[in-house]
Amino acid sequence: MAGAVRFILVSSVVLQGVALVEMLFALRTIRSRVEWAAIFFPIVALLFMDLWALADHLFSAPVVAVDVPLSVASLVLSAGAIVGVAVLVRFIRARQTLEDSSHAVLVQQQEQLAYLADHDALTGLPNRRAFEAEVERAGAFARRGVSSTILFADVDGFKACNDSFGHPFGDAVLREIAESMRACVRDIDMVARIGGDEFGVILRGEDADAQRVASARLSKAVRDAGLARGLDLGLSIGASCLDADADIESVLAEADSRMYEAKAAAQGR
Repeated sequence: MAGAVRFILVSSVVLQGVALVEMLFALRTIRSRVEWAAIFFPIVALLFMDLWALADHLFSAPVVAVDVPLSVASLVLSAGAIVGVAVLVRFIRARQTLEDSSHAVLVQQQEQLAYLADHDALTGLPNRRAFEAEVERAGAFARRGVSSTILFADVDGFKACNDSFGHPFGDAVLREIAESMRACVRDIDMVARIGGDEFGVILRGEDADAQRVASARLSKAVRDAGLARGLDLGLSIGASCLDADADIESVLAEADSRMYEAKAAAQGR
């Protein structure tokens, strides 16, 4: 009978060892210390009790009549511990997977909201809010010696396009104009849609000559986009330099005023 008790205890210890190994692998994915302790300490306690009972049987003369039921109970507890650990760990992993998935969805939604807050829904260009924030950053760079040129640009002839062909057609034209204008500037520059057919452009570190070249490219891009649709479109541009001594509000007002002067001149031709 003592041999049977030892066999049961050895089996129990082996089962507890399996449970402990499974638990140690599982604990790597468990973030909560409370959950970690809830799994770890009961298994270790049961394993310690089994080892203690096995040592008692190996090195002393136990009372077999009492130890057999206790050993069977320990074996049952060991088997239950394995099942319990497996179920609990899988539950925790499933919950963590759900939490990770929910967190990923939340992050994605926040990124989408942030994008929508700073971009025009029709053209995908930065909107007025993003443009104004970028002007502030350009002002900070200007105070460190890196000047920029601010452009306000209004599409000539676009109202007639909308009136003649409808807003869906006009929206398609605006998207093509936006894409063409964005292709005319560098990655460090910005083209933003700040109104219906009005755009804001920030040219980093450009002098007057470079600004004239960029303005010519933008005007040609809009004219070509119109011609591709059979339209006579143009671009009225007003420019102002944002340097270390300039006031941002004054620069914006100057660029806006010059744009309207250019538009008035275009209508008079």
